[in-house]
Amino acid sequence: MISRLLSSLFALVSPKCCACCGCRLGIDERVFCTSCDLAMPRRRDVDDPLNNSTARLFWGVADVERCAAWIDYEAHTKHADAIYALKYGDRPDIAFAFGKVIAAELQPTGFFDGIDCIVPLPLHPKRQRERGYNQSREFALGLCSVLHIELCVDAVQRQRNTKSQASLTHGERSTNVKGAFGVVSPEVLMGKHVLLVDDIVTTGATLSECIRAINKDTDAKVSVLTIGRAKH
Repeated sequence: MISRLLSSLFALVSPKCCACCGCRLGIDERVFCTSCDLAMPRRRDVDDPLNNSTARLFWGVADVERCAAWIDYEAHTKHADAIYALKYGDRPDIAFAFGKVIAAELQPTGFFDGIDCIVPLPLHPKRQRERGYNQSREFALGLCSVLHIELCVDAVQRQRNTKSQASLTHGERSTNVKGAFGVVSPEVLMGKHVLLVDDIVTTGATLSECIRAINKDTDAKVSVLTIGRAKH
């Protein structure tokens, strides 16, 4: 009762706005308003995590156990604005909130069963210093806060600072990230089922390169989860 009253008073003094639409949040709403949460264009990848259109991005390219993207990502939409903010707008709290929402929603489906640790896709240290945080790590922290699964951030590193993939073709993306990742502590991942997480998957080139590095240096099984999959 007291904490709710304090929350109400704080909301009056410093109101928070929905990361998607900008409307003022209600007392019980966090980061996303109820309307925007319900309007998220959810995918059904978890219905068949071995054979869905996201999983097929990795077929014949990287060894993946199961795969899901939570929503369809489309530019110039409200949810795209939220994802842009979590990457470039100094809003790591949005990535954390996505993690909590997605974990709570997907946990009953069994998607996380057997996962031993969660590995966020690493950023190169230079880019992380510029941004101030790794949005994939914040997403992973949100997942871990609900699932109580170990977070592993140091075993895999980005060893080469690649240029942005956004303007590159499919073939150029694969070349751009070639050899970009390395497993520096293989013993940490040995014998485990790893969930590799990122914000958006487009062609799967970056995630595939990271998975190949893990496959090469460890006997770990790898599954993939992203907030969204870019429509193309």
